[in-house]
Amino acid sequence: MPRIQILTPAEYAVFEKPPTFTNLERQHFFNLSPTLFDLLTTFRTPTNKIGFVLTLGYFLATKRFFGLQFHKVDAAYVARQLGFLPGVPGIFDLTTYQETTARRHRQMILFASLSGLQKNVNHNSRLSGLCAI
Repeated sequence: MPRIQILTPAEYAVFEKPPTFTNLERQHFFNLSPTLFDLLTTFRTPTNKIGFVLTLGYFLATKRFFGLQFHKVDAAYVARQLGFLPGVPGIFDLTTYQETTARRHRQMILFASLSGLQKNVNHNSRLSGLCAI
């Protein structure tokens, strides 16, 4: 029995890629709230900080994750927001953003988004206000 085709191959390719933001959307989804900024101070490298913010922004926009796929314009925007100079070698190098780190970041985002669904979350948690969706 043939399988039902819901998406065309072109639509599927678009579905599997991170969203392409306008400047206004980029400002909205990569907004560095005080809670997020405090959390980022615990990360060791610029790559981990930028990777986390990109993953969070894409998740907030689509409610899904895209592995280690990032748009360069988004990475440059987030780097500038964090005070790093985009394009400088070593600032955001995907080869140093480990899958284990990315997986841990996704778990943190999922935990924060699930916690954010409850009104009176433990306010002592650094993640409690991260994903106010």
